[in-house]
Amino acid sequence: MYQSDRGNYRKTDSLLSIFLNTCLGKTLVCALILGFIALLAFITCPSENYMRSQMNDNIGQCLGQADSVYMDGIDNAVSNLGYIFGNSELPEDAEILKAFKKHNRLEYHNHGIYSTLYVINNFHYDGARCAVGFFGLVIPMINSNDFVLRTTPVRREYNYKPVQDTGEEDFFKEMDGDEEFFQDFNEEEFE
Repeated sequence: MYQSDRGNYRKTDSLLSIFLNTCLGKTLVCALILGFIALLAFITCPSENYMRSQMNDNIGQCLGQADSVYMDGIDNAVSNLGYIFGNSELPEDAEILKAFKKHNRLEYHNHGIYSTLYVINNFHYDGARCAVGFFGLVIPMINSNDFVLRTTPVRREYNYKPVQDTGEEDFFKEMDGDEEFFQDFNEEEFE
């Protein structure tokens, strides 16, 4: 069979489609998408008041748990995810929240497209990150071990030692009932 039309069957691509198939075009499209996401993150970055109100609620939930001191890393991460969707049952004038506010301070930092909140106390004088906020969400990263809830003096007087040393060694305290053993051992050794 003979075809009557044997011309060029390629369709002509537009200049834009040719440019988008190049490496520079793909890089430009990727940069535009990332720029749009960064602009959206900048617009929806949580404010200081919103971060503080959300973290006060999250800290109330953390302190309200009875077993929050005995959590491992996975339990802590799951609890932090639950804090996003839950509400604190502690009243604003609860004693534990008053103790938290007395010994801890929250410090806010805005980084443009996201913001962070740090808890500062005697243990973490440079701050321990307790929340990250981006796209309008406040994600808690709190651990009850980072909080100072009470302070007591370590020393009572000027020369008071926190660990009292009576001069006896622990080995002899444990072996108080075995005096005969030590006497027999010492007599055999020196004869």
